[in-house]
Amino acid sequence: RADDLKLGQSVALKFLPWRGDARRIYEEVRIGRQISHPNVCRLYDIVEIDDQLFITMEFVDGEDLASLLRRVGRLSAEKALAVSRDICSGLAAAHDKGVIHRDLKPANVMIDGRGRARVTDFGLALAGGSASDGAGTPAYMAPEQLQGESASVRSDLYALGLVLYEIFTGRRTFEATSMDDLLVHRQRADFTRPSQITRDVPTAVERIIVRCLDADPSARPDSVEEILRELPGGDPISAAIAAGETPSPAMVAAAADRGELSAAAGWTFLAIQVGCLLLYAALTARAMVHRRVPLKSPEVLQERVAELLAATGQTLPRADSSAIFVTDMEHLRWTARRGETLPELSPLLFFHRQSPRPMVAQNYERRVLPNDPPFIYSGMADVALDSNGHLLQLTIFPPQVDHAAHATTNVDWSPFLKFTGLSGRMSPTTPRWAAPVDSDQKAAWTVGTDGTRIEAASYHGRPVWFHVIPPWRMPIRMIERPEEAGNRISTAVLVVLTFCFWAAAIALALRNLRRGQGDRRGARRLAWFVFGTLLAGVLVIAHHVADSFDEMVLIFWAIGVALTVAAETWIGYIAIEPLVRRRWPRMLIGTSRLLAGRFRDPMIGRDFLVGGTVGVMVVLLRQLTTLLPGAVPLQSVSLMLSGLRYVGWFFAASLALALVVPIIAATLLVGLRVMTRSVRASVIITALLVALLVLGDVSGPLWGRAIFGVLVAVVVLIILFRFGLLAFAAAFFSYVFLRRVPITLDPSAWYFGRSMFAVILLIAIALYGFIISLGGKRWLPEVAVDA
Repeated sequence: RADDLKLGQSVALKFLPWRGDARRIYEEVRIGRQISHPNVCRLYDIVEIDDQLFITMEFVDGEDLASLLRRVGRLSAEKALAVSRDICSGLAAAHDKGVIHRDLKPANVMIDGRGRARVTDFGLALAGGSASDGAGTPAYMAPEQLQGESASVRSDLYALGLVLYEIFTGRRTFEATSMDDLLVHRQRADFTRPSQITRDVPTAVERIIVRCLDADPSARPDSVEEILRELPGGDPISAAIAAGETPSPAMVAAAADRGELSAAAGWTFLAIQVGCLLLYAALTARAMVHRRVPLKSPEVLQERVAELLAATGQTLPRADSSAIFVTDMEHLRWTARRGETLPELSPLLFFHRQSPRPMVAQNYERRVLPNDPPFIYSGMADVALDSNGHLLQLTIFPPQVDHAAHATTNVDWSPFLKFTGLSGRMSPTTPRWAAPVDSDQKAAWTVGTDGTRIEAASYHGRPVWFHVIPPWRMPIRMIERPEEAGNRISTAVLVVLTFCFWAAAIALALRNLRRGQGDRRGARRLAWFVFGTLLAGVLVIAHHVADSFDEMVLIFWAIGVALTVAAETWIGYIAIEPLVRRRWPRMLIGTSRLLAGRFRDPMIGRDFLVGGTVGVMVVLLRQLTTLLPGAVPLQSVSLMLSGLRYVGWFFAASLALALVVPIIAATLLVGLRVMTRSVRASVIITALLVALLVLGDVSGPLWGRAIFGVLVAVVVLIILFRFGLLAFAAAFFSYVFLRRVPITLDPSAWYFGRSMFAVILLIAIALYGFIISLGGKRWLPEVAVDA
């Protein structure tokens, strides 16, 4: 003991023999100063006086555990548990910094005046590595160390088991007269069970000790945090927060919260989810566009396309083609404003494009769209049908150079007029609309009295354009956009905000990495999963062509997109996870356990089950808003009708979004918490933002949309604070994926298979969550059968 005259406080001095090489002393201080924890004796500095080196460290007013055990024997059960938790917390803090103690024993544990244990003496510790130099105290070395193998975290756990044995029994675990004898006893695990010495040893503690003293390192616990979680009583997370410390990721994953559900609660959530799925499917006949209009399969519509193109009398070489379903939103809004039912033209459109050259799209999804790639090559053809096979538009790009002489001939448009399926009287009229391709003759008709027109054009006696123009179709190339300046301003603001957000995220991530606070393993696993999922989805949805160079460019582009999103995910997780772990650590328990690979953990099952149920309930609520007066039927499933690859894409995209959006939600909460310095204010602002965000996701009267927004905001906050980010991710996945799938209970529908795929997938996830959430309990009542 000594007095630091500059700081005016008591310190302890540790002297070591110095024979010209002080590297060991400097290494001890370098390693020890990395660890700052209430259950670790702090190291301050190295001082040299008169050729004597010594270490200054925190002075602990008490005695070491070895002398205490010699003086009083075994500790009482309550005191033993308290000391055990302190030792585990201190050792966990060292392991969290990558430090292996290598010499844990009662003599290196101090008990201060308040009875709190402190781990001391990191003279043999290793930072981020291992060694087999035989250093340590043989009586507290693991079998693999006695055999000359490298020390590891599990070697410290073996020593911890020996220390716990002495704390609870007052005896040493093994008694041996030689090193060989000691090694034999340890390899055979030849020791008296603690419960055979005293009945005061809790069963859970004995189970921990036996696991720690297993001769096979792989059979020991994975971490000290796992031991902390299994120790009776106590909450290491609360203790860390009370001590002003940030719980480590491993400590969060090893929290005492098991999260398991009772069989009754599990069955309730499962029944609610399945019931909501069935109700949602039943209501699609009233709320979903694809169930309210005739919908022919893509194969039937492709036959109609071939029939239409043959009617033009032209030979159109086809090297590439693509077709998708889209929704005519102008049609839906026009119908909703007039309060009418859907007219004879369906708002679900089928677009077919073919080209004499490979079509290389440039949009961010690399799929062929009605305007991408540009319509510029001779022989390209676009055909638009409604979902019932009625012709809406036909466009053929004429030859760029035509050397043959052609007499002006009139085209017989009657077959194409029949293809429209319109029932009103068609009267010739003056053409008004410009054809998008070159032409030398035009024709036009009015249909009935509702304002529908048909415009057509031909080139050298061959049809090149035919367009059904209903009253809701606007000449978009002529519409002025007075808000263009406002769009530029909003775009500039968005760019600036995005740049500032990512600049702050990168700076925060670098800060956390420098301080050793980021969960690198969790961030790495999360980023790799996002990369793999998104890469698979992008490659599935992209339009592939029979050109090796274009395909190579597409693959590189897909990898770049997936890497970019994965990098953003990694940065965001490193930046925000330590802050959430410090303020709301229980929000991360399920996520930490999932990233640790604990797929059979009851909390993971609970979060999957509860989150999936909530997501399905919110989708059902969203569907119910379409039954209100003035609401537009839901229309977000048209792309999924286009082919199975779009189902795969939306599955991958929904999964990736479900992993990224919780990070954004946590960032929003933490950012508002920092700015407002109030948890209540941050929660209220978050709720308002969520409510405003979902208002645009539904239609109908404002009061109905407002109620929906408020309910969703409340649900989001309850999920986040009651269950955590993993449950929120499960809810978001169910919500986003289910609303994109064409659901039906009609087995005769041609899309019934993909509907069942989505339903079975969600039910399978729910069943997994249900079974795992019970934590091994029976989920069916045991039926007694008389012999």
